[in-house]
Amino acid sequence: MNTDRLQPERTLRGILAVLVLLLVFAPGLAALDVPQLKGRVNDYGNMISATTESRLDVVLRQLEESDSTQVVVLTVPDLKNEALE
Repeated sequence: MNTDRLQPERTLRGILAVLVLLLVFAPGLAALDVPQLKGRVNDYGNMISATTESRLDVVLRQLEESDSTQVVVLTVPDLKNEALE
């Protein structure tokens, strides 16, 4: 088998793979920076009352303990002109 003929095909496949990865991950590269998460409820937007934050923390802790499901709540002051999606 002549491996010289396969080399351009491998190179082309490698380039295509890199391009696909760039297309998949490029939108996320410009995403907002997520603030440091300090717990299950991270209210950087000051939208949640202290009572609600405590209740949420309890419910999320119970969910984590019963189902091993981790959920974190994060609010931010603004999206800096980014789409919500």
